[in-house]
Amino acid sequence: MKRRITPDRSTGFTVLEMAISLAMAGIALTVLLQLLSTALLVSGRADQVAEATMLARSRLAETMAVEPIKLGTRTGTGPTGLVWRIKVSASSDAIRVAAVGRNLVDVSVSVFALRRGTVTEVLELRSLAFAAVE
Repeated sequence: MKRRITPDRSTGFTVLEMAISLAMAGIALTVLLQLLSTALLVSGRADQVAEATMLARSRLAETMAVEPIKLGTRTGTGPTGLVWRIKVSASSDAIRVAAVGRNLVDVSVSVFALRRGTVTEVLELRSLAFAAVE
């Protein structure tokens, strides 16, 4: 009696198994690339907000350090292209100390960025100052 030799199918992968595994690998790679792209965008935004915060705090401290404070609006550009605007106005809760010649003023510093052709506000800092006004 002759024995029939049949190929052992348990030693390899079928074409269908290979196609499914390649599809799964492709989906996983797509998800990973999207996560990397999102992480880079969020990181860039965080850097921009940190830089805008430092610029705004610097401009706010500079404005409040010099007396008499000038009422009005000033604008300028930071070293990396961020645009800032300082607005100094009499506070709505204005009090005046006649003996010392000081007023309560509202100081607002806004920082803007140019993104995709449009100007968008990154952040705004506001503070009150009790200072001499020009």
